[in-house]
Amino acid sequence: MDAMMTRTMKRPLPRGFIMPKEALMFSVVLILIGFCFIAISGSVAALVIGLLVVLGYNFIYTPFKRISPFSVMLGALTGAMPPMLGYSMAGGNPFDREILLVTAVLYLWQTPHFAVLADIYADDYRRAGFKTLTFSYGADKSRLFVLVWAVGYLTALLFISFSEVYNSRFTAVLNIAAVIPVVFFIFGYAKKPMLRFNSLNLSAVLFFLLLIGDRVLIH
Repeated sequence: MDAMMTRTMKRPLPRGFIMPKEALMFSVVLILIGFCFIAISGSVAALVIGLLVVLGYNFIYTPFKRISPFSVMLGALTGAMPPMLGYSMAGGNPFDREILLVTAVLYLWQTPHFAVLADIYADDYRRAGFKTLTFSYGADKSRLFVLVWAVGYLTALLFISFSEVYNSRFTAVLNIAAVIPVVFFIFGYAKKPMLRFNSLNLSAVLFFLLLIGDRVLIH
C-alpha cells in the first residue's frame, strides 16, 4: 500500500531495502524493549495502556483505514495515550484530572491533524485503497469536519488555561496567547490545508513545551 502512494513510496520497506520479515522482527523487538521499560516502572496501569496502544493501532485503527474515513477518530485514541502512559510509569494515577485533560486535548488535536493530512494526500490515499473524507463526502464537508474538530481542540486548549493544569498564571496566559494565531490560520485559510496542518502541529508542540516549562520553572 505504501508503494502506491507518492508520499511513502520511497521509504525503505516499499523500495525493498528492508524485507517484510525484517521489518516485523525490528518492530517486535522495539515493542518488547518498550514493554521492558514499562515493566521496570512497576505500573500495572501503564502495562494495560501500552497493550491497548499496540493492539488498537495495529489491529483496529490500521485495518479500519480501508473501511471508513472516520478511522482518524480511532487513530486519535491511540495517539493520545503516550502522555497518560508516561504519567502512569512515573507513579501517577491515569484517572487524575490533570492527565485526563492533557490526554483529551491531545485527542482533540489528533483528529483534525489526521484529517487535514488525509485531505492533502487524498489522491495518494485513494490509490492505496484508504478511505478519506474528501473522496467520501467531498472537499467542503471534509473542511467542515476539520473545522468542527479544530473548534473543539482550540476550546479545550483555552479551557486548560483556566483548569489549574498549569502551576503558573504566567504560563496560563502564554497558553491563551498561543491559541490566537492558530485560530487565525485555521479559520482564515480553510482552503490551504498545509498551512492549517502546520498551524495545528505547532500549537501542539507549544502546548507541551508550556507544560514542561511550567513544571521546570515552578520546581
